[in-house]
Amino acid sequence: MLALLNGIFLSWWRRIFGEGKIKGLLGNRTFQAIIFVLVQSAFWCYKDAQLSWLTLAIAIYVYIFYWSRAIGCMLDYGEAWWQTHKNYKGWWVKPLNWIIHLFGGHKYYGAYDFWWTECRYTLCLLPLIYWGHHIWIAGLFSAPIYWFNHWLFEKYPSMYKIFDDSKDASELSFGMVSGIIFYLGW
Repeated sequence: MLALLNGIFLSWWRRIFGEGKIKGLLGNRTFQAIIFVLVQSAFWCYKDAQLSWLTLAIAIYVYIFYWSRAIGCMLDYGEAWWQTHKNYKGWWVKPLNWIIHLFGGHKYYGAYDFWWTECRYTLCLLPLIYWGHHIWIAGLFSAPIYWFNHWLFEKYPSMYKIFDDSKDASELSFGMVSGIIFYLGW
């Protein structure tokens, strides 16, 4: 039950965080960060109260490296062939570019966006395997969720009556999956 509650919280919190248009206290990134860290720490401490300071540190780490990094360059879903290395930032770009080159793929468009998303969300969680060996799996769901919702919106344009963009549905879905896995994987 708590895993589902954490999923619901993170799905809506991801949506609020991803929106960027909300004004007032809820639109303040510092306030959003504090709420994320406190709520995640509370969920994790409830599950394992011995690690209260450690859960706070891990929640801060997850916020900085998993939750708050921009993903705008991949939201064209591989269709913007004009993007360059300037659009793709992060330490995970170098190993990804090496692998793409090794297999003869194209950088910065096509499947590159899918793999960039996978690397961006999964590799940052690998250091947490010691504390929760399943937590990194949340990152593996990132690209499939974003791409599935993009496909769904292209196939069923009526979805735009519910959401402004496929990104909106993706944020809710990805937040839910992340919240459940973060709780269960801890």
